[in-house]
Amino acid sequence: MQSWYEANVMLHATAGGVGLVTMVVPLLARKGGRLHRRAGWVFVVAMALVAVTGLAIAGAWLIDPLGFKPPGRALDPEQAARYAGVLRRAGAFFGLVAVLVGSAAWNGMVATRQRRGGIAWGNPIDLAFAWSVTGLGAALLAAGVAWGQPLFMAFGGLALVSGASDLRFFRRLRAQQEPGAWLRRHLQAMLGGATAATTAFTVQVVGRLLDDAGFGEWMLAAWLLPVALGTGLSVWWSRRVRPGHGRRYARG
Repeated sequence: MQSWYEANVMLHATAGGVGLVTMVVPLLARKGGRLHRRAGWVFVVAMALVAVTGLAIAGAWLIDPLGFKPPGRALDPEQAARYAGVLRRAGAFFGLVAVLVGSAAWNGMVATRQRRGGIAWGNPIDLAFAWSVTGLGAALLAAGVAWGQPLFMAFGGLALVSGASDLRFFRRLRAQQEPGAWLRRHLQAMLGGATAATTAFTVQVVGRLLDDAGFGEWMLAAWLLPVALGTGLSVWWSRRVRPGHGRRYARG
C-alpha cells in the first residue's frame, strides 16, 4: 500500500506541474483556435488527474495517517495522536480542494458541449459536483469556526458560495436560456482550475521558502493571495463576456 501511495503522490505532483505549465497557453492563445483547444484539453486532463489523485491522498490521510505518512521521528502516544489529528484535518481540507479542482475541470470541459445542447445544463454530474462542493464547503466552514482555523473558514466559505451559485445558475438556465452562458461558465471554470494550480505551487514552493526563512506566519497569505487574484480575474473577465461573444468562439 505504501508503494501505491508514493506512486499516487508522484502522479499528483506530475499532473500538477503539467497543469501549471500548460495553463498559460489557453489564457494567451487565440480563443477558439486549435492551440487554445489542444492546450486546454491537456490542462483539463491534468487537473482531472490532480483531483483524482488528490482525493486518494486525502482518503489515505483520513483512514491511516500514521501508516501512509509516518512521522520523521519517534513519537509518544500523545504526540502520535496529535500528529494523526493534524493529518486527518489536512486530509479533510485537501479532499475539498480536490473536489473543487474536479468540478472546475468538469465544468470547463462540459460547457463547450453545452453550448450546442449536446449535454443538458444541470445534468446529474453538474448537480453532483455542485451539491458536493456546497456540502463540503459548509462542513469545512463549520470545522474552521470550531477549530479556529482561518484557512478552513476561508476555503469553506468560498466553496459554499461557489456551490450555491452553481445550483442557482443551473436552476436559472433550466427556466430561461442565457446567450453566452456557456462561455462565461467555461472561462470561470478554467480560471478556477488555473487558480488551484497556482495556489498549489505557491504553497509548496513559496510557502516552504517563507517557512524556512522564519516567516511561517505568512503561509496563510501564500494560500489566499492566488485565490483572491484568481477570483478577481474571473469576475472581471466574466463581466466582459457579452451575448455575441459566445457565437464568436463557438466554431470548431
